[in-house]
Amino acid sequence: MLLSTLQPPQPQPSAGFGWSVASLGDLTGDKIPELIVGAFAYAGTGRVFVFNGKDGSLLWSLEPPSPEPSAFGWSVAGAGDLDGDGAPDLVIGAPYAAVDGASAQGSAYAFSGRTRKLLYALNDPSPQAGAVFGWSIAARGDYNGDGTPDVLVGAPYQNVGKNRSVGKRSFLAVGTAPFF
Repeated sequence: MLLSTLQPPQPQPSAGFGWSVASLGDLTGDKIPELIVGAFAYAGTGRVFVFNGKDGSLLWSLEPPSPEPSAFGWSVAGAGDLDGDGAPDLVIGAPYAAVDGASAQGSAYAFSGRTRKLLYALNDPSPQAGAVFGWSIAARGDYNGDGTPDVLVGAPYQNVGKNRSVGKRSFLAVGTAPFF
């Protein structure tokens, strides 16, 4: 049974609306989780939309922190309460972001679900052009026991040692030192 259909608020050809989707958690207080939808090619840089889980109305959208093309919204995840304010937060992958001049190194960004402000950027702990860090993202729960949810970020074209494009799933303990 189809519950609802979400539409891009301002449709654009080839924007990739719906490329990534995730549940965020309840922001509106109605006990129904909100929905995150990524559109990695929207306006040439990408955009992420957050919809009300109850009625499908658009709550807000996020643009990439940098105006350069990055495929912002390629991956999305509800990450739990990363900043301790009681509201669920989200993490967004931008695998084609250039970082420190390294093309397509990729990045992931944590945003507050309450204020929509950028909390921090997660960058590849083993920087490498073409690694596409942020290709995939998943919430992990509190792996290291510090009281803050942790996030998995994939980098499928990361070189590992002398092996090229082997890929690496980096486990990042948000707010603490990374684990591998």
